[in-house]
Amino acid sequence: MEAYVFSARGERTALPVLLGWDVVHSALDCDAFELTVPLAEGLSEALETAAAISCTHEGMTVFT
Repeated sequence: MEAYVFSARGERTALPVLLGWDVVHSALDCDAFELTVPLAEGLSEALETAAAISCTHEGMTVFT
C-alpha cells in the first residue's frame, strides 16, 4: 500500500514504506486510520501541515 499526505495548498508528499496500519471504528460518524512509518528527513513538516491523506493499493484508492 502506498500512502500520501496533502497540505491545505494541495502539495502531495509520499510517505515512506508503511510499517503498519490500523482502522479504528468508532460509534461516531468518523472512523480513524492510523499509519506507522519510519521518520524520514523532511517528513515532519509534511505531517505537521497535513490536511488530508490518501492510500492506494495496486493503483486503486482504498482510503481517503
